[in-house]
Formats: sequence, C-alpha cells, structure tokens
Amino acid sequence: MRKGKRAIRWMIFWASALALGGLSVSGGTSAPVLVGRERHVIAGYDEPNTPPLSPVSERVRAAITDPAAFVDGHLNLNRAIYVRFFDRGREAPPRSIVIFIPGIVAGANSFERLADQLVHRSGGAVEVWAVDRRANLLEDARAMIAAEKAQTMAAALAALDAYQNHPSGPGGVLANPPYEYELSRFMAEWGLDVHLRDLKAIVQQARNSGGASRPQIFLGGHDFVGADLAALFAAYDFDGVPGFTLIDGLILLDGTPSVAASPRAPQIRSDEEYLRSGVVIGGMLRIPGLHRLRHPEESGEPPFLGGDLFGPFSFQLAEILAQFALYAPHRASPLPVDIGPPVPSTNVAAFALNTDDEFAEQAQQRFSFGFLAVPPGRSVADVAESRPDPDRANPNGLFAPRDLGTDPDGRPVLQDWAGVRDLSPLGLEGKEVSDWEDVARGFLYGAGNGEVDVSRGEANFIEWFFPQRLVLDILLAARLDTSSLSSAILNALTERGGNPLTVIHNREVNVPVLGISAGQGIFAGETRPLPTVFAFFPYQRSIASTRFCATEVSEYAHNDVLWSREPRVADLIIAFMNGGCPR
Repeated sequence: MRKGKRAIRWMIFWASALALGGLSVSGGTSAPVLVGRERHVIAGYDEPNTPPLSPVSERVRAAITDPAAFVDGHLNLNRAIYVRFFDRGREAPPRSIVIFIPGIVAGANSFERLADQLVHRSGGAVEVWAVDRRANLLEDARAMIAAEKAQTMAAALAALDAYQNHPSGPGGVLANPPYEYELSRFMAEWGLDVHLRDLKAIVQQARNSGGASRPQIFLGGHDFVGADLAALFAAYDFDGVPGFTLIDGLILLDGTPSVAASPRAPQIRSDEEYLRSGVVIGGMLRIPGLHRLRHPEESGEPPFLGGDLFGPFSFQLAEILAQFALYAPHRASPLPVDIGPPVPSTNVAAFALNTDDEFAEQAQQRFSFGFLAVPPGRSVADVAESRPDPDRANPNGLFAPRDLGTDPDGRPVLQDWAGVRDLSPLGLEGKEVSDWEDVARGFLYGAGNGEVDVSRGEANFIEWFFPQRLVLDILLAARLDTSSLSSAILNALTERGGNPLTVIHNREVNVPVLGISAGQGIFAGETRPLPTVFAFFPYQRSIASTRFCATEVSEYAHNDVLWSREPRVADLIIAFMNGGCPR
C-alpha cells in the first residue's frame, strides 16, 4: 500500500510540474535536437596584479599557449570562461540557461553528459553554460591535444613523456620553480571576490543573451567549491547589487556550503589560520595562509594546489590515463608502480581503479561503472581484497586489487575491467549507472572525439592550476556571513588593491533552490542512517526561500550525478525549472 501511495504521489508531481513551464522531458521536438558546444572567453574582473595590469617575464608569457589568454597580442588573464551547450537548430532564444560551476579541480567538461541530457530532454529550450575558471588559461594543452587528434597509444605515450620529462620538471614550466613563484604575484590574489566577479560577468552575459525576452537564469554548482560558489554568489553584495537578484534559482548537485553540511567541515577559525598558518582539509590537503601564498620565495608554497596527489602533473597524468584506456583498453598499462596502478593491470583497469566507487579512495573521485573482471569460476575475493570505506559512502566498502601472479610463461597476469551494469551477480549491492568510456572521453578536450582545435583552446575535465587562495577564502566565508571579519583580515584583503569580502545577503536569498544529493556521495558518511538530503537542511534554514526542494538519487556515487547514462538528474532539474518540487 505504501509503495502504491508513493507511486501516485510521484505521478501527480510529474504531471503538475510538466504542465507549468512547457519544457519537454520527452527528448523529442518537431525537429531533432543537435547539441552544439562553443567555448566563450569574455572580459572578467580586472584584478590589478594580473596581466595585462601587471607584467610578467617573457618566459612565463611564452609558456602560456592558450590563444584565448591574449587580447590584441597582449597577455590578458582577467578573463571569464564558459562552454555553451545548446541546440544548433533552435532559432528562438532559450527559455532557460543553467550556468554550472564545477567542483574543486574540475573544469567545464565535467558537465558534458548532464548538459547534453538537459538540452535534449528540454527539446532545446534549455542551454547549459559550464564555467571554466580563469586558471584554465595557464594550461599548455598542446601535447595532450596532439595525442587526442592522433588517438593512438604511441601519441598518448609521447604526451606523457612531454609532461613527465619536461626540462623544467614534471608538469611543465609553470608547474615548477622559479616560474610557479612568479605566478604567485597574481594567483595569490585570485580569491573568492575575483572568482565571483568573473562569474557575475557570465551571469550578465546570459541575462543579456535573449534580448527583450530574457531567459530564466539558474545558477548551479557541483561538489565542494561548485556548490559553495553558487551559494556565495547568491549571498554576495556586488557594489550594492545582491547576487540572488541576478538569478532565478539555485541548483546544488551533491554539494552545499560546507559548514552548513557539517559542523566538522573545515573552516577558518582565527586570524592566524587565514593570514599565516592555513588549514588542513581531510587530513591530507594543506591550504597555506595568505602570507605564505604571497611570499612563495620564503615559504616554498606554489599558488596552486600542489603535491603528489593534487597538482598539475598529477592532473595531466589522469587525463593521459583516460587516453590510454580509450586507445588501448586491454593492453598492459605502461606506467610504473610509483605513478601507475598498484598491480599489473590493463589500461582501462588502471583508469578505473582511480575513479570507480569500489576502488577510489575519496568519495569526490567516484563514479560507478563496473568492477574488475572476475574470471569464470572465481570470486571477487580472488581478484580484490575487501576493506572499509573511510568515507562510509559505499555500502560495499572499498577494494584493493590483488597481484594475480604470472602465467605459465612467466608473464604477469593483468587485472582487467568489466563495465558491468549490475554488481549483484558478484555478490555486491547496486547497479552501475555510468559508463567508463563516457567518463574517459569526458576527461579529454572538447567532445573527446579527436575533433579538437588548439587554436580555439578546448575545455577539459580537470583544472590543472587550481588556486589555493580560492579554497582559503571559501573556508573563511564558510558560514555565509563575512560582516564581522577582523580589521587585520580586512586590511590583508585590500592591501594589494583587492576588495573586501561582502557575503552579507544570505538571510535575504529568496530564489527557489533545488538540492540533489547522491545516496553514495559526499554526504553519506555525515548523514547515515538518515538520507543524504539532510545535508541540505541547514542551508535551507539559513535563507529566506520558501521553495527549497531536496531529493536523493539513492544508488548514485558523487560524480554519477553528472555522468549517469539515465537522465534522472536532468529530468529533476527540468521539473524544478518548470515550478515543480520533487520530494
């Protein structure tokens, strides 16, 4: 009986929601929808320490190869970037534009699958603008794009060699001293205010895109950073204009302002932490204080996330792993153990061991798209060792691949990958909703189909040079109110020509909000045994909106929200934009 009532309630919800706004979820119109994509680079906020307002050495200038980083022949990094996904056959302006902000170290291509679904399922009435932060202009993608054009293992190996054995060090010129320190002159100032003002330029572009018939503008964010930036934009004061007055709704995808989600979430608790000592996130990622970022010669701190796990070369390597998996999936991975898979593996297994939800260490890395291949007559225990999930997100726990030894000829037996859609035959829970090939292609540039043009500067999945200052400022503003910052912090914010942080309108935010959580996502360990949607409720109580919709996609890992083959998330978003509110 209870199941029947639930089914009736959902039928009523879908019928009422779809009757309101006229955005289709059938995927069909009188003409087929053909999704196009365009990268746009527009004027961003003029941060005074950033080129062209402050010069750089010729060596740094030569290392920046993205054509979009130059305006009239002059280096200009005060730019705002978005990738527009739209119906090429649509002649009228879109009814709605969803501007999506990626999570930490993610780029515009992380939204490729969801954007395609939204454009299709709305019959072309919705456009998606996926944001790339300004640091993406620093990526020298030439070797990567050359490999993607060739789509061969040899070309991918050449790209790996170009980044790993670069004369300046792994990752290239800008990833290593002394030039990474030169980047600090401006990247140390690329904090919350700069990024929100870049985002405002994109929002304004969207508002103006329909002429007299302004489209609805929805601002969305995924993960930590993406969801925080969306909420902070709504609460921000832009020289007397509250951010929420520029948009028609917020969409939070498996993310919500961090302190709202959990009192144990990282935040800045003292002037000393913000100005000097910094903070540690998750016991592994240390964010330095502002003084250390501004004085790298004495601190040794890069202006971007660095180290073995987070940094330009590790991100380049992740994208090359995706190339290996696509171009020679079942060939032995050529990577040594120190940078490759922990046991002899095929290329596809090497990629999946870093990203699948049964193997990836951090919940933020995870997609669900299969399991290691289990030979006939063998069990999961024969190929992988079970262990607890430290994030308590996956009910199956995590697994570590076993060394399978050698064959009769003395050759290593390779771990391989099976892109199965249901784990129950293996004695594990859940269906696998994403596809490893989709995800691997999304890691590449453009559409991941080899049709890339370096002169246009294509978008990719990962942000190689993610500014540490942005994380530091988000942690400072984590309570969504910066009205009582100390004079010491205010002076530090403005001493190099910057603006104070004006997160002062959060209690006034009255636009509709949709929160979609992944049942096996980043909130699972915080909310169990309660549903993961409970992570949204502290944020709901902090704002004035009377339409706050929160729903859970129960079997999804964190990144399945963006990459699932099924359009559940896209349909929920369209229903929300039509005035519906899933429960």
